Amino acid sequence: MNAIWKTRLLTFRPALILFVLLLFSCLGGSQLLNHVLSPLTQRNSAYLDATLRDTTQLMIPVGLAKAGADMLEGSTVQLEAGIVVAKGNMSVEAGDLMQPVLDCIDIAWKILLASAVFLISIKCVASCFPDLAAPFCAVFLTCFLLDSLLVIWLKREHVVRAVARRIGGIFFLSWLLMIALLPVTLAGSAYLTERTTAHMRTNIDTTFQRVHTVFNMEGFTTANELSEKANFLKTKMAEISRFAREELGTVILAICQLVAVKVLSGVFYPLLLLAFLIWLVRGCLYPGIKGTLPTDSSMAGVPKTS
Repeated sequence: MNAIWKTRLLTFRPALILFVLLLFSCLGGSQLLNHVLSPLTQRNSAYLDATLRDTTQLMIPVGLAKAGADMLEGSTVQLEAGIVVAKGNMSVEAGDLMQPVLDCIDIAWKILLASAVFLISIKCVASCFPDLAAPFCAVFLTCFLLDSLLVIWLKREHVVRAVARRIGGIFFLSWLLMIALLPVTLAGSAYLTERTTAHMRTNIDTTFQRVHTVFNMEGFTTANELSEKANFLKTKMAEISRFAREELGTVILAICQLVAVKVLSGVFYPLLLLAFLIWLVRGCLYPGIKGTLPTDSSMAGVPKTS
């Protein structure tokens, strides 16, 4: 009799452990885990806020320069007797003078806009992780608990147990991704970005502040007389033409650095760290849970659907 009860106890031991974990999770275990991980969550949120703030601050000089360029682009002016006259081949086409720089400004504006949208999206998704962790944890524990309770009545290959393990495995991996892999990936990306791109970000800020200064149209908007506006446009076009000849290479370099910073911080570092963490987790956890996950042979009883 003792041997029979011992066998039953060993059979239901996984179910007992899963039930305790499920009860703990429902009674506040998930909130406790979120509290433990809150320093990492707050650090990631601060990093996203700072990156978004830097992006929007850089958009200000680029946007103002773009607005000034739009005011000048295509404008046809001739200074004659203190008035602005548009006439044939005696005119000066401002857009031809600044077109290379204007193209660079337009590219920088699009990159910054895409980066801002990307950062806002990441922040919205990351903010949902603490709220989604608890239900995902409850679902995968319930599925594994159901599988372990049915061990006496149903074979491992039965469709109900196989589906329960499959759903539980999907929700477990999703839960692990939300509470550990993605937050650590974001924190690691922030660390690597700060250490490898600081000098490039400084050069980018300096260059685009210079672009903003060159394309500043405040003097045009404050001028009252047509002659003053014409004189300002003449001086500004000469300044832009000189800037295009002397600083175009610097602006192009800043554009390339901006692309490099956004690719490294938003694509390369996160994918590299996420791939490493998934490989690490797979190497540590997969051998231990391999026996609980369904295989192709264990799903043989699942009806095929067209």
